[in-house]
Parts: sequence; structure tokens; C-alpha cells
Amino acid sequence: MKRIVVGAVLVAGLVGGQVAVVVPASAGTTVVRAGCSKRQVIAEEKLNIRKTASAGSDSLGAFPKGARADCLGNFAGGNVTACGSTGNTWTHIKYGTKSGYVPFSCVKFVDPS
Repeated sequence: MKRIVVGAVLVAGLVGGQVAVVVPASAGTTVVRAGCSKRQVIAEEKLNIRKTASAGSDSLGAFPKGARADCLGNFAGGNVTACGSTGNTWTHIKYGTKSGYVPFSCVKFVDPS
């Protein structure tokens, strides 16, 4: 599948031995981390699921420590300090009936069980 991003800044780097590529959430397209779309994430601490990729965004509910969610993609968003790290990368998740964003630095990527 080919994705075209126009007028957006791409950010790439090595994360956990895999290449991470993100685009701004407002760009209207998702460029996912290698293998993300068929993987899950586990919360490394209790997190708020945010409506948008911003720490100031409304909370849609909790993502408990140790819980699993489907990974929908990674996005550049607002800066956030969480789980001992500061950055602007957010992971879009689906947890139960909720779909929202959590800080990338606070999740561990795993294969579905």
C-alpha cells in the first residue's frame, strides 16, 4: 500500500531495534511503526487515553497498567513527559470501546496473544 504525505514533516528514528516513522496527527494519514498495525501494546503504567495526541486533550478513560490494546499507529503530537521520557510521539490505540492516544514512551509492543 502506498501512502502519500504532502506538506508534512516526517520524523524517523530507531526505537527498540525497529524504525519508527511518525507524521503529525493533523496530516490525515498514518505512517505506522514497523509491524504496529498487527501488534498490540501493553501499558507500562496507568495511563489516560486522550481524545487527541496532546497531554491537554480530554481523557476518554483509563488504560490500566499491564492492560493490552490494539495498536492503530503512531503520531507526532504535543510534547508530553511521561514514563521517565519527554517526547511528542503518541500511539493511537483501541482499548475496549475506546479509541484514543497514549504516550509512545509508556507502552511496550507485543504480538497478539
